Amino acid sequence: MLIPDTVTQITEAHCKGGGPRILGPVIGITFDGKRILHNTEKKHPKRVQRRNNMSQFTEDQVKEALKDVIDPELGYNIVDLGLIYGITIDNAQIDVVMTMTTPGCPATNYIQEGTHERLLAIEGVEDAAVNVVWQPPWEPSMMSDDAKRYFGFA
Repeated sequence: MLIPDTVTQITEAHCKGGGPRILGPVIGITFDGKRILHNTEKKHPKRVQRRNNMSQFTEDQVKEALKDVIDPELGYNIVDLGLIYGITIDNAQIDVVMTMTTPGCPATNYIQEGTHERLLAIEGVEDAAVNVVWQPPWEPSMMSDDAKRYFGFA
C-alpha cells in the first residue's frame, strides 16, 4: 500500500455522515491547510487490537469484487483501469486507496460511492472506507493489459 498504516488520509465524500473521518492512527496530515498531529490509538483500541488478527478476505477477492464498479465515462472497471492503489484488510474492515483518471473527473463521487457500496456488499464486511488520492497521478500505463488492448494502447 502507498500509505503506511500509521499515516491516515481524510476524505469527506465517502462518509455516511458527510463529514471528515479519521480512518486510523494519525501522525501527521494536512486537511484544509491545517496540519493535524495527534495519535488516535487510545480512541480506537479495537481497531489497533484487530490488526493482529487473521482476515477472512484476501486482496484478490476484494479486487475481484471491485471489478463490478465501472467508470461511467470509460465504461470499464476501476481495477483494470489501474485506479486502485492499495487495499488494507483489517478483519471485517476494508480500506481502499484509489485515484481517478484526472483530478477534475466529474464522476469522482459516483465512483467513490460505488466503490464504498460494493465493498460493503462483500459478505462479512462490516465497514469500509474509500480514500481518493491524487499522487501519484494516474496514467494509462497503470491499466491492465486487457484494458490497454481495449483502449488501443497495446
